[in-house]
Amino acid sequence: AFDPETDPVTYTLFTGSSPMSLVLTASTASTTVILAGLKFNATYYATLVTTDIYGLSGQSPVYMWSYQRVNGPPPAPVVTSPTGIVMTRNQEYDLVWTQGADPEQDAVSFTVLTGTNTQDLVMRPAANSTDFSLGPLDFKTTYYFQVAAQDSYGACSTSTLNTVRYEFLNNAPMPEPGAPGNLNLPVSGDIVSDIDSVTIAWPAYVDPDGDPVSYILSLGQGDAALQGAAFGNAAPWQAVYQGLSGSYTLDGLKFNQRYHYAIQVRDSQGATIAGPQGTFTLIPKSVQADPYNWPNPFRVNEGTNFVVTALEPIDRAKVAVYSVYQDLVWERDFGSLPRGVHQLHWDGRDAQGRPVFSGLYVALIETPQ
Repeated sequence: AFDPETDPVTYTLFTGSSPMSLVLTASTASTTVILAGLKFNATYYATLVTTDIYGLSGQSPVYMWSYQRVNGPPPAPVVTSPTGIVMTRNQEYDLVWTQGADPEQDAVSFTVLTGTNTQDLVMRPAANSTDFSLGPLDFKTTYYFQVAAQDSYGACSTSTLNTVRYEFLNNAPMPEPGAPGNLNLPVSGDIVSDIDSVTIAWPAYVDPDGDPVSYILSLGQGDAALQGAAFGNAAPWQAVYQGLSGSYTLDGLKFNQRYHYAIQVRDSQGATIAGPQGTFTLIPKSVQADPYNWPNPFRVNEGTNFVVTALEPIDRAKVAVYSVYQDLVWERDFGSLPRGVHQLHWDGRDAQGRPVFSGLYVALIETPQ
């Protein structure tokens, strides 16, 4: 205040929570007074009396103010853990998030809301940590979670609603590094032998997840096997071996019969992969050039196959079927044949396409050789 005579002035401040009950708060020559201990959200009143050294005084109007605390919410947490579908074998989920500084530097605490239903999330306190372990989680179940941040004065913010779904991690087996990639037995070809057994060996397989590995060897006969499901007991395929060994000996094989084999590799959790496969024919050393027919006897509506073993390529093969009275029933020129075992099919019909009668028939197979 300005005194007309420039006399020194003393200021007396009266304050209170009601204009009718103001009390002396301070008396000072300064023009500034700090009021301590005020309550938030409360209304205060004040008036100021000025007095010079000669006792003349003046009074200000009664002022009113409301003391409100400024409190902004903390920044919303940001989840940094993997969300969506997670392939794993660990049923514990480490929920991690980041948090910016509170605008007023207030202390911040966190609460994790989680559950399998967005309408029924469970609140789990996380104190002032920015990570929280959820688990054990069930596989093939979707979990919802949200992180809430609250400062010491109650201001709150929440992260976005996130989801995570655990799927069981199960990688298929694979060939062991450094293991030979080929079978000991050729992938396809003829095996000349007088022993009716063949040993099939395959490379070792390992599982990336450390699961035990087993092998299934399936065997099929004839061309019909190529149309069937390889891994099952349904004809024309049969599972002949299942175990941990990397080889198996097939006994009691038929000579001049085409065999198809396929190996399936499986881990203990059910993950499978197709292993080596191939075709072979066992040809007897002693009678490898003698032709024959099978099935014999045969059904007229199914016919029969004339099995011819060509040790060398054949320029031309012709088959003629006669009755026991030496009447020509049917003939066909099969053309050239490469090296190997061949099945020349007769459908059981005569030259006019009529089914032949039951009885005995003689076949003549002619080649330049």
